[in-house]
Amino acid sequence: MKEAEVRACSAEGCGGTFVPCRYNGHKQTHCKACMEARRRMQQRNFAKVKYRNDAAYRERERERKRKSRQAAKTAELLAEKEKEAAAAARSLRAVTHVVTGLLAQFADVDDAEALTEHATALARRGRRLATAGCVVVGGHPKADVEEIFNPGFEAGRARPRRSL
Repeated sequence: MKEAEVRACSAEGCGGTFVPCRYNGHKQTHCKACMEARRRMQQRNFAKVKYRNDAAYRERERERKRKSRQAAKTAELLAEKEKEAAAAARSLRAVTHVVTGLLAQFADVDDAEALTEHATALARRGRRLATAGCVVVGGHPKADVEEIFNPGFEAGRARPRRSL
């Protein structure tokens, strides 16, 4: 098998080496990086001249750039909202853990199943109280607590409860 020929790049300041293309290697004098840089520079120069001389092209470019900036701004806003939502979810999880811990301590339970049963019973009691109209009209905070936890309690300013 024939060994590949290695040439030096003839671009100013490059000094790199390359293996010429097997199809047009006889014409190739620059490495791939220098050819790509030259192509980008030619495209940039063409766009500058066209932008300067063609009003329709200039307007299309302005509109394209405006849409691009708007899309980037929208993407930024979405990313920020996602970060806020993730932070809120982390915060909610933390609050959930705290409430679960407090409920476990309140019920003096370490078992998850027993804690679930206790929480279900508390939720059921809360629903009953809510549907029974357990509302204190401008009452004292202690009266609120007494009315919720002692079904027979009637404070002077508390609305009488209906029977559950």
